[in-house]
Amino acid sequence: MVVSASVVRGLAETVFDALLALPRLRDLPVTVHTRGAERITVQRLADAGTRAILHWYTGPLGVADDALAAGMSFSINPAMVLRRRDERC
Repeated sequence: MVVSASVVRGLAETVFDALLALPRLRDLPVTVHTRGAERITVQRLADAGTRAILHWYTGPLGVADDALAAGMSFSINPAMVLRRRDERC
């Protein structure tokens, strides 16, 4: 059975929304990788009032500003600030 990318994405969005709706999640910060879905992910997290840490964020700066305005944080690691081995950005 072959499943289209839009079906997979729709299922992922449904599961994500179901997780964000869990009452217990309101008290816990969540770490989220947003690659390729930054805008919609930040919007859904903000709408749910979820405390989020965006992991390895590479999306648009405007969306990062929206995330910060909604109280979200970003995780940073050494690999994110290195272009090539031992070369700093």
